[in-house]
Amino acid sequence: MARRKGYIRRPQSCPEWVKASGLANLSDAAIDAISGPTQKPGHVNLSWDCTDASGKTVQPGIYTYKIEGNISWDKRVIWMGKINVGKAASSSTAVATYIPDAARTAGTLLTEVAAKFQPSR
Repeated sequence: MARRKGYIRRPQSCPEWVKASGLANLSDAAIDAISGPTQKPGHVNLSWDCTDASGKTVQPGIYTYKIEGNISWDKRVIWMGKINVGKAASSSTAVATYIPDAARTAGTLLTEVAAKFQPSR
């Protein structure tokens, strides 16, 4: 069996992401294809093309974004924010929730999570 590079199945590993993505029902190969290795330290930009799972452009509206990470085995941080996708440019800053609250002092994993929307012309 090939060594896994990304997500490892364990109950504490990003449980909200696992539930939302349907990851629990995927093969190991499919999981590695979407999770990949852990991000390198430093500034990371992620993008979304404002399309749904079938490739269709989403309707204008307020969308919620979440970034979840494990600080250690049972300590997590979830950054959550909302962004307005529509005719005008918008931006927002996410707020962190630590689970359990003691995770707040367990180390720094993610900081300054934000989103920007720029409509196409």
